Amino acid sequence: MPASQTQLVRLPRLQSALDHEGDRPVPFHSHAVTELVYTVSGGIRIDVNGAALAGRPGILFVLPANVLHNQWNDGAWKTRCVLYADDAPLLDDTPRTLDLSGDALAGRWIADLCQLHAAQSPLPEAVGNGFLYTLLSRLGNLEQQRRNTDELHPRLAQAVQFIHAHLTEVIDAETLASESCASYSHLSALFRDAFGCGPLKYQQNLRLASAQKLLLNPYMSLDEIAAQSGYEDTNYFVRLFRKTYGMPPGKWRKGASASAPVARGSGVRGQGSERGERLGWLSRNPLAVYEGRRQWQKAGAQAGA
Repeated sequence: MPASQTQLVRLPRLQSALDHEGDRPVPFHSHAVTELVYTVSGGIRIDVNGAALAGRPGILFVLPANVLHNQWNDGAWKTRCVLYADDAPLLDDTPRTLDLSGDALAGRWIADLCQLHAAQSPLPEAVGNGFLYTLLSRLGNLEQQRRNTDELHPRLAQAVQFIHAHLTEVIDAETLASESCASYSHLSALFRDAFGCGPLKYQQNLRLASAQKLLLNPYMSLDEIAAQSGYEDTNYFVRLFRKTYGMPPGKWRKGASASAPVARGSGVRGQGSERGERLGWLSRNPLAVYEGRRQWQKAGAQAGA
């Protein structure tokens, strides 16, 4: 990237990341920086700004700087606490809890950060701050995805969650309708209104987006990538990839390091159409898929301005 296009990222500054455990309450106190408290075991409650926040294993507390808070517990407890300052906040520090019990990465990264910080050899500042940046970015993305899910029709949200949980499995119309408590025709209408495609096409787009990420690993064979993306037949996977991205996966992989091609409408006729652009955006952003409807509405509003 030319120097004129380089954008410097302002990293948060890690102050400490430590494990804490005990069986007694923690009295009111405050910190000059933001604090994240991740519940490893036990049941705890934190009083902050007049609100009582409850925690169990997998719950993360977000506590702002210079605000008094305490910690009550029901028996023995263990937490992991991360203290940091951030001039360009990646995560809103409003007092609240985040449920990370369904996200193995976030919980593991908090544990890794504490382990690195507690190691005998000093943790380089840039490494700790970079690791913290990655963690905060993921937490922010998870929270944004959940907010966007809440905006979806309840039946559509159920179907989307089921597809994500069974992405590489064969999902038939009857199963999806049953899991979503809606008729398949109704689900199809909801999907087309929100994402510009039906449920099965939606699943296909996510599979191929996953395959793109796997192709960046030069040590994985096409057979392995096809299988991990949900396709038992590698030849079928190659044909589908070519139809969607305009070239076979092997050629895409060779050019990916320089400039990966953009999804051309995800196989939808009229690839230059608004629907094609929606699906292209979807395929390029598998981790932000829940943001689709709001992004498209914003784009439509700008186009009509």
